[in-house]
Amino acid sequence: MRIVAKKEVVVFTEIFPDAENPASGVFVLELVRNLIGHFDLTVIHPKRRGFLCGISKDNGSQGYGAENEEWKVINPVMFSPFRCDRLWLRSIMFVVAAFKFIFKNRGRNFVILAEMACPAGFAAVILGRLFNKQALIVAQGSDINVYPKLPILGAMVKYALLRADKIVTVSEDLRRKCAEITGRGKDIIAIRNGVDRARFMPMDKNACRTRLSLPLNRKIALFVGNILKSKGVFDLLRAAVLLKRDLDITIVFVGAGADMPELYKDVRMLELENEIVVVGNAAHRDVPVYMNACDVLCLPSYNEGMPNVILEALCCGTPVVATKVGGIPEIINDSRFGMLVEPKSPDRLSAALKEGLPKEWDRGFITDYSKQLSWEAAAGKYKDVIDKLSGKV
Repeated sequence: MRIVAKKEVVVFTEIFPDAENPASGVFVLELVRNLIGHFDLTVIHPKRRGFLCGISKDNGSQGYGAENEEWKVINPVMFSPFRCDRLWLRSIMFVVAAFKFIFKNRGRNFVILAEMACPAGFAAVILGRLFNKQALIVAQGSDINVYPKLPILGAMVKYALLRADKIVTVSEDLRRKCAEITGRGKDIIAIRNGVDRARFMPMDKNACRTRLSLPLNRKIALFVGNILKSKGVFDLLRAAVLLKRDLDITIVFVGAGADMPELYKDVRMLELENEIVVVGNAAHRDVPVYMNACDVLCLPSYNEGMPNVILEALCCGTPVVATKVGGIPEIINDSRFGMLVEPKSPDRLSAALKEGLPKEWDRGFITDYSKQLSWEAAAGKYKDVIDKLSGKV
């Protein structure tokens, strides 16, 4: 019997779990795990270093969750010559960091799959054109919603999107925006991310609260994500001021980010010390516990692609209160799954939480709806796209 060798895929990504940042880019790891049955995979995940200052420590780890697996993780050094961090500069340095691997393996037939239009997508297009490799860009959100508005980075994003051989977006909303930016239609396809359903599943609420030392007798809203103004975290604080007049509440923030100091400052200024719990970064294995401990997940972002935290919450049977932006209305398309409000409106957010926190939701119905959110299904669609690209080389 003739054994057919697997086709090869090289993944370019700035975000991938490792010992230093175990929660970074978990969705990329899940996609890799579910593609490994179809392709030979190598992940190029550069580690940033600075000439003038250390940007990240070198711990020598190949990648969190990557040990003893069937793919390789390569961590070339990506130098940043300045103290400031600029995405357009990182896009150029990604090209330099990945060049050696692509040049050394230029004789092999593989497709480059790049997570985000920049920096990884820009590098994939440049090196793909140099070495006759097909480049597939996966647009996740900010690379379409935010980056094109910036002067240098915007030009690089448009260059990458116009020259990629295929573009995948994680929502229909991003697909439409991408088509508007590029004027391309047939080369853009929407494939929603999946969820690790073995991890994100319903658990006993009180047991989860006890494990996390959260109050059993309060209504709990959970935020999971980067602590940034654009994620609506300060709107959520102001909603909490209004909400605590009517309900005994706890708002739990899981995540970290540049606006963390301002968050702490506003908690004190608004006298919310008894209502707010700031966890910081949590291990990915603990996120399902937080999602099962809360009454609702709250994501009041100003813009989004298709946020994985919402998909994960639904798999736990947890309803969602979120803003009506990006791909969120595509998934929260029924009032039985959650409630949507306009962004930048603490009053409306407070009203939605006031209704949603004490509501008796049908969590079994939410879980049944979430069964469509599998990584296996997403990987099958990616396989079809990559197979077609492989035939073009």
